[in-house]
Amino acid sequence: MNDFSYILDVNDVADGGRDFAFAASPEECAALGQRLGLRKLVSFEVSGQIQPLSDGRTILVQGGFVAEVVQNCVVTLDPVESRLEDTFEIRYVPGGDGAVATESDVEVSPDDGDVEPFDGQSIDLGAVAAEFLSLALDPYPRKSGVEFTFDTAPERDLGPFAGLAKLRNKV
Repeated sequence: MNDFSYILDVNDVADGGRDFAFAASPEECAALGQRLGLRKLVSFEVSGQIQPLSDGRTILVQGGFVAEVVQNCVVTLDPVESRLEDTFEIRYVPGGDGAVATESDVEVSPDDGDVEPFDGQSIDLGAVAAEFLSLALDPYPRKSGVEFTFDTAPERDLGPFAGLAKLRNKV
């Protein structure tokens, strides 16, 4: 499912690189917000630079995003509004003869950061940004001042048939 897409043809990128900037439309925000399980994705803006590296094959994408999101509080289900900002850097390495590179085709070092194979023609910067947005979301959003409490009083019998035993006494 590709609900937010911004395809960039790498053949249109000059040797010095190219800046990019784009924002999700209200329809794209609604679709992406639904996919990410948000109450609402209010806005999502992405910008950065793409440039070929000295080997002539590898493409470096450096970017960042700003998003306004509304999530459900995990305790009360009330709305929790937040502003997310993050950056990303990915190196794209094409496979031989325009084919998609496999893990065995790509030599990477720990200093390379994120390295992804691609078809040598285009990169979907929208999909990249959406992936990093999903990683930046708070997995357990909580409304300010709300604490999760639960009853710790021990029951006499917590075995798997405790509920059935109570019914047996009523018959």
